[in-house]
Amino acid sequence: MSKKLFGKIFILLLVVGLLFAVAPTGQAQAADPCTTACYVSPSGDDTSTGLEGDPFLTIQKAIDTVSDGGTIYLTAGNYVENPITTITLNKSFSLIGANDGSGTALSTIQGTLSLENSLSTDSYLIEYINFKQVSGTDSLVIKQIDNLTVRNSVFAGAGTVTGRAIQMNTGSNGNQNILIDNCRFENLYYTGIQGSVNNLTVKDSEFLNLKSGINLQSGGSDLTVTDSTFSVVAQGAGNDTYGIRLASDTAGTGESLNVTGSTFTVDKAGLVADPGTYHAAIIIRAGALGPFTVEENQILGDVFNLTTLPLDISPNWWGSADGPAAGQLVGTATYIPWCGDAACENLITPTVHNTTKGTWHVTIQGAIDAAADGDVIEVGPGTYAENVVINKPNLTLQSSGTAEETIVLAPTGVGISVLKELGTVTVDGFTVESWTTAGISQSWTQRAGTTFIVKNNIVNGTGDEVHGNCIQVTGDDSLVEGNVVDGAYYTGTGEYGASGILVYLANNAIVRNNVVTNADIGIAVAGGGAYGQSSMTGALVIDNEVSLSEIGISVSFDANNTTIQDNFVHDNELGLLEEYNWGYGPTGTVALHNQVVDNIEQALRKVMMEKHLFLQVIFSWQKLTGGAALLDPAKLKSMNMSITLPGVEMLNAASWFTQCFPLVCRLRSMQLLLAARCMCLLEPTRMPLEDS
Repeated sequence: MSKKLFGKIFILLLVVGLLFAVAPTGQAQAADPCTTACYVSPSGDDTSTGLEGDPFLTIQKAIDTVSDGGTIYLTAGNYVENPITTITLNKSFSLIGANDGSGTALSTIQGTLSLENSLSTDSYLIEYINFKQVSGTDSLVIKQIDNLTVRNSVFAGAGTVTGRAIQMNTGSNGNQNILIDNCRFENLYYTGIQGSVNNLTVKDSEFLNLKSGINLQSGGSDLTVTDSTFSVVAQGAGNDTYGIRLASDTAGTGESLNVTGSTFTVDKAGLVADPGTYHAAIIIRAGALGPFTVEENQILGDVFNLTTLPLDISPNWWGSADGPAAGQLVGTATYIPWCGDAACENLITPTVHNTTKGTWHVTIQGAIDAAADGDVIEVGPGTYAENVVINKPNLTLQSSGTAEETIVLAPTGVGISVLKELGTVTVDGFTVESWTTAGISQSWTQRAGTTFIVKNNIVNGTGDEVHGNCIQVTGDDSLVEGNVVDGAYYTGTGEYGASGILVYLANNAIVRNNVVTNADIGIAVAGGGAYGQSSMTGALVIDNEVSLSEIGISVSFDANNTTIQDNFVHDNELGLLEEYNWGYGPTGTVALHNQVVDNIEQALRKVMMEKHLFLQVIFSWQKLTGGAALLDPAKLKSMNMSITLPGVEMLNAASWFTQCFPLVCRLRSMQLLLAARCMCLLEPTRMPLEDS
């Protein structure tokens, strides 16, 4: 080509180039892609700039494009993808979805969002995002993340009890400073939040219908939960279910727990957890380090502290004003006072302590119902308006203070009662009053298999038209000791007498060192033959004081081999009575070394002669310092005595004493000086029995 031709072509190209350079085309040049603010839309295009009017199609494109510290905005819609940021990017950003103006998220990620950053200065915000789980996967996975806030978002499980809503994996830098704020986790994720993090705060969030809520382990620490709701459902006998679980069994795998203002509900779904497995509101595993504080929550589930460190779990509402039920709180814990209502407006400091189990209760009955065989229940000073029924074997119910300050104020019926087949049951150190039927009572229907020990109580009665006994024991080998009894009155219309202390059917019972006043019968010992029940034998009535009663001490029906010894019986209408009624009378009664004084009549033996006719021998007597024999029968015969009854002819005194004397001689062991008068009664005196 000649130089001339080349020059022409060059000039032509140059001119054309200039024309293109200066000629207007009517089109803008392509813009730069987004940097600090990138937008994504289901209708976008990843070849776009990602600017507000030119959004990307995928979140991944926005993550790859946005600058460190920038913001990604999602328009409303569904994003089916698994966006990820790795340590090769090492960038922080905010991911913010659309909302309806009232806080409801309108942007949905159906897949897994994974965040990883090796820098210690990263910061992330996720807000207004609906995470929709793909079955078997985790919805949000973080690793080596510092400063992440997830706010106003929803994590919806696939309903398959698989995967975690948020999974926190360990790394060389770990995860720390994670805030979950006003989020909802629902529909059967395996766990809501799980993994390792230092300083995890969850507030104003809901964990609904999950297998488990939060599981912080693998060296995590400082878990704080406030004003959140946990509703979890057990899925198997061999898998833990929990609202919150801290640490593993390896030492140092979890540290520091603070839970306030939250609600826990656990549905065990009818399952019984295998040994070493727990279906609970909160589980603190053996490897956890303290401190542990759980307060002002509603805990409708169990709490297990499997460490030896103390758990401060006061105050909380446990679903009842009675506090945690038996087995609801396990491990070392301080839980008093507790909330008396769900709003925790009233605090309750319980005074009933099961010292065997270390549990506390508001009511005596509540403590008994939660007790086990052989437990000891201590009742603190106070007034307890309840009817107490002892229904647990070998139970000891005792006051921690004095009887005067520990009061069972029974609304009606029996103050304290005991059931059969309970071994040895003890009631020690109470004031029992305001009852109607009986004070402290063992019904004859409940005597089998229960030895009843009643000691150091104060029992005050005001009378009853059916029963009215202050203390009644029926079990063999029972003991009534050190009680103060007042006011045993029968107020009905029958020929009955209420007893301050009644021993009925109780073989080898001991009544010792009691004080009884103002009773129809102070102390009564009676067999049951007249009532179609068994006789009894071997009772010992010793070292008691009985006064201001109609009858001091009575032995009646077939109560055999009773010993009455060293008692002080005074200022009664009748001191001692041995009574034969309805064809049944005691044998082998022995009275030794008693002080029986200042009674209107000191002693009486009543004997059935024939139907509706009872012969009584009433003795005025006084204990002597030495042993004196009875007066010679001839002297008794010489006494000028006669008996007059309506419809009965005059009886000759001498012939009467001939019939009477063998009975009189049976009292020789009392070693008393006798002066006597005799009379007949047409009706017997009977004792009421508490038989409910």
